[in-house]
Amino acid sequence: MTIQYKRLQAAECELLVAAIKRVYGQTYPMPEFCDPGYLRAAIASGRLYCVVAMNSEQQVVGCMSTVLEQTGDCTADGSALMVAPEYRGQGIVAGLGEKMVETYIQLGLGGLHLYALALHELVQNQSQNAGAVVTGVLPAWFTKNTKVAGYDYPDARIGAVTLFMPLAPLPARVCYIPKRYAQVLGGIYEKLALNRHFVTDDSAAPLPATSVYSLEDKTGNGQRRIVLERTGSDFAAVLDQVMSLFHKDEAEVLYLDIPLNIPATTCAVEHARERGFFFGALMVDRRGSDRLRLQFYDRFLAAPSAMIVASAEARFLLDYIMTDSEQVSTAITA
Repeated sequence: MTIQYKRLQAAECELLVAAIKRVYGQTYPMPEFCDPGYLRAAIASGRLYCVVAMNSEQQVVGCMSTVLEQTGDCTADGSALMVAPEYRGQGIVAGLGEKMVETYIQLGLGGLHLYALALHELVQNQSQNAGAVVTGVLPAWFTKNTKVAGYDYPDARIGAVTLFMPLAPLPARVCYIPKRYAQVLGGIYEKLALNRHFVTDDSAAPLPATSVYSLEDKTGNGQRRIVLERTGSDFAAVLDQVMSLFHKDEAEVLYLDIPLNIPATTCAVEHARERGFFFGALMVDRRGSDRLRLQFYDRFLAAPSAMIVASAEARFLLDYIMTDSEQVSTAITA
């Protein structure tokens, strides 16, 4: 068997799409990888790097990808691992990984964010055995159309356990920790052992007049994300406006990424909780800052009790998150 490992070029995206559809049909966990237009644009922008395994007939039989939040970041999302069934158990994953290491070195990455599909323990166990740390749980991360042969799940969106895989030392950072989540974030940071200086955030600190943020949609996966850069005195109104549009659109899940490198994290958290957001995950070193990810979705869309969590750390965070969700709901309806 002759297998070639190479970096996927923008002109070759249809080969990857064909392979994913051949293996998964329309049930792949990351539907954007079935869109050649998305792949071409992401590769051309320098945000997406795909390593593929190709057989002698020039068919893609395996893939591993890395996606940067923005060019120049020192961490990235590890995603889109796929091996055709007839090639599994033949060392394809190891070959893809060896080739992908070249990309990690080229980009100077210090770590990877992983989203382990909570249908089974395999990826969670492999990642933690390799040194990854559980950083959160997102019970509605994957669309309910996601299917994996041999694993059943309720008719609901499918959860992910988030992990951070360290690759190299990261820059030192100052982190303003919101009071409400200081204990749970402290536990995660203790396991990560990063070079961080922690400041308990003072919610009474004066705010600038305007918030700075952007919106990111993953329409194929029903996700919208608010990427906050600065919390202003208008942040409550900003949230109201974004959530009003969210309820009118087809998105099902809304995330809020709060930067921890500037004050007012407590203010941002409390405004978000008043509108139904609850704890999600710690995202390490994205866009120059660690970020607290909060999540919002209608409860009927997810089935957290059906999630398979492989470790005590993941179980603790899942229980913590569901308790936080209940507390937020109770406070809103009181």
